[in-house]
Amino acid sequence: MTIVAAYRYGPFAIVLNDFRITHDYTPHSSQVKQIDACMKFAKIGSRIGIFFAGDVALIQKLIPLIRQVESQITITNVINSDGILRQTLLKYIQGLSKSPRMVFQAIGIIIDQKAGCNEVFQLEGVSGTDTLRMCKLPSGKCTIIGDGVKVPNLDKYLTNVGRYWSTYKKLSARRRYRSIRNYKFDQQTVAKRDCGSAVYRRLGISPHFAVSLIGRGSFIMQGGTTTEKHFTTDFIGTTPTPPSFIEYSMKRDPQTHSIVLTDHKTNQQVTVEEIERYREKIDDIIFDTQDTAVKFDLSAFEASGDALYVMNQWVDDGFVERCIDKCVLLEDGFYCPEYIRLASDILEPIPGGQLGRYMRSGKHVLYISNTISGEFEQSIKDHVFDHEWLEQYIQNYSDYFV
Repeated sequence: MTIVAAYRYGPFAIVLNDFRITHDYTPHSSQVKQIDACMKFAKIGSRIGIFFAGDVALIQKLIPLIRQVESQITITNVINSDGILRQTLLKYIQGLSKSPRMVFQAIGIIIDQKAGCNEVFQLEGVSGTDTLRMCKLPSGKCTIIGDGVKVPNLDKYLTNVGRYWSTYKKLSARRRYRSIRNYKFDQQTVAKRDCGSAVYRRLGISPHFAVSLIGRGSFIMQGGTTTEKHFTTDFIGTTPTPPSFIEYSMKRDPQTHSIVLTDHKTNQQVTVEEIERYREKIDDIIFDTQDTAVKFDLSAFEASGDALYVMNQWVDDGFVERCIDKCVLLEDGFYCPEYIRLASDILEPIPGGQLGRYMRSGKHVLYISNTISGEFEQSIKDHVFDHEWLEQYIQNYSDYFV
C-alpha cells in the first residue's frame, strides 16, 4: 500500500512518493502495522532509478536482478517487449507460485547525461503469471500507482496542477508568485483532497512525500526543511481555531548516509531505509506533522448510513452565510473528497430579533436520522434559514442557532 504519483511533460517530470509500509494482520494482532520509514526507491547504477509499490518481499528480489542487467538497458530498449529488462523480470515472476498472489508496480527513469535525454516508464507484474505490463509514461497526464489511486479523481486533480505548474516559466511575475503558493505539486496538493485523516491509514499512505525532479539528462530527489503555517475558518466551540505551524525536514545524514525525517516541533526523528534494505520494525512508526487534532476532520465522526452532512456557517457584521454539503462514505472507509453541495445561502441583513443568536461555528457535522435524510436532502435548498423546519431534521441545530 503506497502512493507514487508522476506527472510528465515532454523531457521533464516530477514524482511524489510516500514512506509508509503496511504489514498484514498477524496471529497476535487484529490490526495491521504501519511504518513510515521506507523510501520506495532504488538507484540502479548511475543511470536508472525506480519507484516501487506493491509486495516488498517481491520487490527486494527483483532489484538485484535489475542490477545484473543494468549495463544492457538503454533508453531505446527499456520498454521493448523483447528487451532485456522485461525478459529478466518476466522469467523470474513466471517461476513464482500464484499463491500467495504478489503484485508489484513501478515507475522508472533512465537518463543519458551526454545526450541530455531520458525515458520515464511504468511496470506492473503479477507473480506466477505472464502478466508484465511495460509502457512509456504519457506526457501531460498524472500517473498514479499503489493504493493512492483509490482516492477519487486524484489523478485528474494532479494532472490539472501539473499542467499549470509546467507552464510556470511562461507566466507573468505576478502569476508566477501565485502559482508557487497555490499550485505546488507536493504533499499539500494531495492533502487538499480532503477525505478525512482516515484515508492515510486505510490506504497505507504517509501524510508526507519525497519530491523528485527529472529534466532531460538529470535526476534529483529534493531534501531540505519545509515550514508551513496553516489557517482554518473552523472554530472550537465559539473560539476561532488558531493557525497551526509545522516544520519538518528530510535530509541525508552525512555520517551514516541514511535519510532522516525530522519533526522540528516535536523533535521526532525517523530513519528512512531504502526499500532494498528495509526490514520490518516491531511497532508502528507514524510520522505525521499535520496537526489533525485541531482541525475539522470528517474521520472523527460516524456516518449516518453512508454519508455525513456538514454545514459551514460564517457570521459577520450584518450577514450570515451557510453552505451545506453531503459527504459520501466510500467502501474503503474514507470520505469522497468531492462533497455534494445541497444548499447555500446568505442572510443579509440579519433580522433584529436574530442578532446574536447565530453561533460563529465554521464547519460542523449535522446529526440527521438516516430515516429522514432523504427528505432533508430534497428540501434543504428552500429552508437554509428556516429555523423551525431545520429543528425538525437536525438534532444538534441548537449548536448553530440559539
